[in-house]
Amino acid sequence: MSRCIIVLGIPRSGTSCVAGVLHKLGVNMGQGHFQPIDRFNQRGYFEDLRWRLTNQKITGKGYSTRGLDIESVNSTMRKQWRQIAKECERQVIWGVKDPFFCFVGQFIWPMLQEPRIVAVHRNFDASVKSVARHIQSSYRGRYKGGASRIQTRWLTGFERRILEFGGPIYHINYDELVASPKGQIHKLADWCFEGLSIQPKGSIKKIAQWVTPTLKHF
Repeated sequence: MSRCIIVLGIPRSGTSCVAGVLHKLGVNMGQGHFQPIDRFNQRGYFEDLRWRLTNQKITGKGYSTRGLDIESVNSTMRKQWRQIAKECERQVIWGVKDPFFCFVGQFIWPMLQEPRIVAVHRNFDASVKSVARHIQSSYRGRYKGGASRIQTRWLTGFERRILEFGGPIYHINYDELVASPKGQIHKLADWCFEGLSIQPKGSIKKIAQWVTPTLKHF
């Protein structure tokens, strides 16, 4: 049996930070397949591109699975998802982070051996501002509403996946993680590794130092 930790959250909500913490704790987040660091996330996405690219084949640019029939989705995508999961399940504990799970997670959860969700929450307005900065647009005027609509679509998908999921869920607030990283990381590690034959890796103190207060303003 292999445990899967799913980092679920909307874009610009702190999921990369949480995934990075898990990576440093010894959860295999897809090392060797990570999305490259860029100017928008200089500390790393800790995101397995195998999942991201496969998920985007379904959602496209519309960021929605509205109107999709689950059987047709399974017939075209299930083999690819299962192959990725099979490779990941060689680990006692592994993880995956992709915002697109907000739209396609319902098709994937049943395929995983022991899925658990770490649901990442951040102040909604802060995430909207971050989206605006991300595409180098002003938060004022017409684009402000556009950023809010984009994030609302993601948030709706996120909330639906949380409601549908039947397994264990750990809720973590990004602002609280940044404000008090050591205590938050301790609790997260205990929850992720409970009942397993292995223990978390790394120093909680050093991992907490990696979660710097400056991350609050990305």
